[in-house]
Amino acid sequence: MWAKKGVEKPNVILITLDTTRADHLGCYGDSDARTPAIDGLARRGVLFAQAASPAPLTLPSHCSIMTGFYPTYHGVRLNGTTALSQGQTTLAESLAQRGYQTGAFIGAFVLDGRWGLNQGFGTYDDRFDMNKFKHLDLAAVQRPANQVMDAALQWLDGHKDGPFFAWVHLYDAHSPYEPPEPIRSEFIARGPAGLYDGEIAFADRQVDRCLSWLRTAGLDGRTIVVIVGDHGEGLGSHGEGTHGFFIYDYVLHVPFIVATPFEALQGVRVESQVSLVDVFPTVLALAGIDSKARVHGRSLVPLMFHQPEAKTVYAYSESMPPELQFGWSALQSLRSPGYKYIQAPRPELYDLAADPGEATNVFAAHRAVAADMARELKRVIADTSRGAPDPEAANLDKDTLERLASLGYVGTSRPALRRPTRRSRSPIPRTSSTSSRPCSGPAS
Repeated sequence: MWAKKGVEKPNVILITLDTTRADHLGCYGDSDARTPAIDGLARRGVLFAQAASPAPLTLPSHCSIMTGFYPTYHGVRLNGTTALSQGQTTLAESLAQRGYQTGAFIGAFVLDGRWGLNQGFGTYDDRFDMNKFKHLDLAAVQRPANQVMDAALQWLDGHKDGPFFAWVHLYDAHSPYEPPEPIRSEFIARGPAGLYDGEIAFADRQVDRCLSWLRTAGLDGRTIVVIVGDHGEGLGSHGEGTHGFFIYDYVLHVPFIVATPFEALQGVRVESQVSLVDVFPTVLALAGIDSKARVHGRSLVPLMFHQPEAKTVYAYSESMPPELQFGWSALQSLRSPGYKYIQAPRPELYDLAADPGEATNVFAAHRAVAADMARELKRVIADTSRGAPDPEAANLDKDTLERLASLGYVGTSRPALRRPTRRSRSPIPRTSSTSSRPCSGPAS
């Protein structure tokens, strides 16, 4: 593919936007958003309109992005408890094996290298000053996007000859919402949701710095840029202030944009259901790498070139904190552009086309659809967990371990983390249409 354009081993930049809802970006329909850099990238690239996150938590979701596997296989179901196994093959490892220089630049401690995502990176910039945090909270230990981008651009300046793979993680949209001035003053009148949008606007400015660097360096014509969100944010919807418990679309529907030098891939919008597990095989395919790895995701290149799919494809998602941390029931779902089915003590089905806010549970009115999706969900869980290796304990020093344990992050047995089986009481009292209890646990 790339050989025809005279581009061998194209550079790859992956930018992950933590806690970023698709519907709070201009290119996904928010007319009030101030995201010109991301919107511009979407106009000159491919926008996937129906991308789903596999989990509403940072570490499990990023493990899926980097391996192409759902959490049912890679085994990282929570933040802070287990690390990605050394037996897993990451996107960075796959590219490094083919001569790519690899660097990662991390915005939050929840993705510190001790949790396994540093595999394959020659540089893994996860420097956080832990001493200044008297009370350790995974969600609180972070650095702003401008500092992360400073480190990334410095590294890129030293690797212009390529080929390179750079991963840049921007955490700013995560609570607490504290955008810097003058953005804060511009958005504060909109309330808490406005400050959330301000954080996204600040992250967008850092994305613009990266894109500007590519143009100045003359590398925009030989670089693939991928922007994805790892999960979204509740902002009060369904009673959830942040994220980490429920699996409604405010946390699962995420941005997914791919820009390449191909003229044929400019201004493309793909409506098919895709997942973050598709990032791994798609990047390898665009880089011209014929990977033999069997992963849960699939290359999206055919969809990018408007090739129709022969069958309906679903995206799997899960929320395990209710079960593993509180002894309630896990939540697992399948999503298509038409319907979402949520397996819970009281099953839920939503018509996403007619009810994007998932306000009305239509399970009773569409029992046949629900039954089909329930059977498919059972099959997906069984198939994707088959042969899953045990997750590994994170490499934590005694002080960090004790501080995390005090917050309830660690202490769950390792087998339970891989295959939760308990079905106990529901995490919330559910009505026939919506949920009302707010999220009340650690989220990242």
